[in-house]
Amino acid sequence: ITLCGCGQQVPPPAATADAAMMQVVDSLNNENPAAVWNMLPASYQQQLTDVKNEFADKMDADLWNSGAELAGKLQGILAEKKSLLLANEKLEKVPMSAELQANYDRLVQMLGVVTSSELVTLDGVRNLDIGTFLSGTAGELMKIGSKFQIEEGSPKPMGMNSILKMPGKILKMKAELVSEDGDSAVVKLTMDGKDPVEQSFVKVEGKWIPEALVKDFPERVSEIKKGIAALEISPEVKATARMAITMVGGVLDQLAAAESQEDLEAVLGGLMGMVMGM
Repeated sequence: ITLCGCGQQVPPPAATADAAMMQVVDSLNNENPAAVWNMLPASYQQQLTDVKNEFADKMDADLWNSGAELAGKLQGILAEKKSLLLANEKLEKVPMSAELQANYDRLVQMLGVVTSSELVTLDGVRNLDIGTFLSGTAGELMKIGSKFQIEEGSPKPMGMNSILKMPGKILKMKAELVSEDGDSAVVKLTMDGKDPVEQSFVKVEGKWIPEALVKDFPERVSEIKKGIAALEISPEVKATARMAITMVGGVLDQLAAAESQEDLEAVLGGLMGMVMGM
């Protein structure tokens, strides 16, 4: 085991391509997404760190921090008003209402993890180490998410079944080295219930990574950087955003003060009117 500058324990690079793949699979099945980051060559990690920093430089700190503060207030209200909110009849009309009720505490817990993490301030985003974030905050979120209760057979939007069942369930994968020639290798990947597939790997800066990643990475990073460069928060946009934050904050204050279903209905009615007006 080696240590990076952030103090995070990082395993040494895998000697073979199949071992590199299994490092990632085993780590994800242990609810630790940091192996995905550790698999990347140092230059790739630096490029992604640069992208993060460019975003932090372009984003408005006041809006980011105010939004995070709002999320923290929401988390506190959801925790405090659980019984009142879950007893509301309108909840039955919300998509995935059964899952929402079954996983309410976990959702509140996940929001609490986010609102107490490095993401709560823009300076925190700028200064965070991505590997440490993935092994810490993101790992906590995976641990909570892996305990979600999902009803079999019911349709979920955007493939939520697969997303929520991923840790330890979807990634029942085995990797077997087919061939290796210098800095190139072929690995056979086998998952339960699916035909094996062969994937090409290449060694970059001492680390085995999928060849497809090598081909796609520069374009993906370039696209993200273009999006960040195009991010402009004009005074008019900021004023509108601040107004929305203030309005939502007012609604949350009303929710915090609600003591009965009548109070809650009044708040929800006002919220609907606000949304329609906007």
